[in-house]
Amino acid sequence: MQLSVFNELAKSGAITGVIISVDPSDERKRTVVDLTTVFGKTVRLTTATKKPRYFKNTIQALDTISSQTGELKNVKVKIKS
Repeated sequence: MQLSVFNELAKSGAITGVIISVDPSDERKRTVVDLTTVFGKTVRLTTATKKPRYFKNTIQALDTISSQTGELKNVKVKIKS
């Protein structure tokens, strides 16, 4: 799942708590996706760092996000269908 998938889900309203922007400090002006967890912590997904450029599936994406926030046991994600 690429960052563009998060972009499309957020634009369609399928997921909430997502802010899509361009990183002003990045000379290549790459898109960043800021996700807000149920605990109020913001996690930034970007291809500018050594974080994954894409996720194999939703499970890997959620696992990566939850491990970055340290909220392994209590992460809740709601995707409207």
